[in-house]
Amino acid sequence: NFVDVIHSNGDSFLRGGLGSFAPMGHVDFYPNGGRVQVGCNSVFMGALSDIIYGKWNSLCNHRRAFRFFIDSIIKTCTFRAFACDTYENYLRGDCFACGSDGVQCSNMGYFAHKSTGRGNMYLVTRETNQYKIRVISSSGQGSTWGKLEILFVARDGKNETFVLTNEADEIKDTGFIQV
Repeated sequence: NFVDVIHSNGDSFLRGGLGSFAPMGHVDFYPNGGRVQVGCNSVFMGALSDIIYGKWNSLCNHRRAFRFFIDSIIKTCTFRAFACDTYENYLRGDCFACGSDGVQCSNMGYFAHKSTGRGNMYLVTRETNQYKIRVISSSGQGSTWGKLEILFVARDGKNETFVLTNEADEIKDTGFIQV
């Protein structure tokens, strides 16, 4: 009924890819562009490292897909991805709007089926577990209520505001905010 695909190693085999870059699901997620993951070597460099150090890094890019999925099971750790025609345009800041009906974005991983967004979706991640990017806030201030927004500004001056909480939401003193 619903197929979501996480492309983490979709480069050609000659460039070290072991997966597919072609869209094949209702929603296709391309973290970090879907070819090479942050913090991973190419398959060939990883294989050399495996032989020398025995660390089994050669499949780092390929294995990252299931690691993203595992991280996504934690409900507070949503991987928000955005529809865009290319990863380059996404990085340029052209595609940071979900639209009023939410069809321009989706959550990657376990809860993907609950999002309305479909098609090719892009996002960036950290290079280590927990891969979700988060914003650190001050702790020890106690809880409060209010609207919390974050503003992203692209190099070309385009900007997008994301509403993290509604005016009636309690903002708990957790020390960090998942974005």
